[in-house]
Order: sequence, then C-alpha cells, then structure tokens
Amino acid sequence: MSNLISICIPAYKNPTLLKRLLDSITMQTFKDFEIIITDDSPNNEIELLIEIYKSRFASLHYFKNSHSLGSPENWNESIRKASGKWIKIMHHDDFFLHKDALTIFASSAKNVTIENFIFSGFQEISSDKLIKDYIISKKNKKLLKQSALNLFKFNFIGTSKHYFN
Repeated sequence: MSNLISICIPAYKNPTLLKRLLDSITMQTFKDFEIIITDDSPNNEIELLIEIYKSRFASLHYFKNSHSLGSPENWNESIRKASGKWIKIMHHDDFFLHKDALTIFASSAKNVTIENFIFSGFQEISSDKLIKDYIISKKNKKLLKQSALNLFKFNFIGTSKHYFN
C-alpha cells in the first residue's frame, strides 16, 4: 500500500541544508509519507548523510543519478519514483517551520476533489535572517479558481520574486 504523500527531494550538494530539511520532516506529527531523494551531486556527501537518517524514517528511498540530470529533470526523476497519492516537492534548502505543517497539507489533500489542486504559501528567509511571507493574492486566487491552466500563464506558486513584489 502506498503512502498518502510522497515528499520528493531533488538534491544537489549541500548536506547541511538537507540535514535541516530532514530534521524538520522528522518532527512532523503526520507520518503517512515516503521520502524520495534523487541525488544529482558529483560526490557522495548526500549519500553519507542519508545513511545517518535511514533508521529515522519508515520509508526513505535514496537514488543516486547515474549522471547529472540538472534542474528540473532531477525534480521529474524524483516524481517518477514516487508512489504516494499526493506529491510535495521540497528542495534541499526548504524545511517545515512547525510540526503540524504536513498534517495541514494532508488534511487539505484529503478534502480535494479531482478537479482541484493544493499548494501552500511560504516564507523566504534570507541569509541575514529577514523573513518575507508569500501568500497568493486575491486576484491570483480568483484566476486559479477560474482555471488551473492559469498556472501555466503565471508562476503563482514558485519563488520568482518578480511575481510577488
């Protein structure tokens, strides 16, 4: 039986930030998930970190790409290996801010009908610890309710700053 959520992590170098992400997943109260890590790194530092975390998760799957796929193909590779009903893509520099974040995501997912989708706002934390919240505007929410195809016209849910300033 597959998990409700596949947390897909297209990794590339930076085990320090990936450790922070994995620690934030460890603290989640919701547990019906698998973790898929596809590693595009040129060395084995991510693999060594994963060895430490394997025993902390019921379902953690690590895949070292045979050659560098680059972005976004490494994202796609992670998604291809997922078996969950829902996919949550998180990059190595992302992390959950509180222990119920995945519970809230799962609760929303369970209430979505086939013609709907879900995504969340996020906070951007700069290197000097400045925090900026990104929540979708009422105007953009209206466009998305009219048609999910509007996601292809504008980047409503990504981190491109010019869409949020």
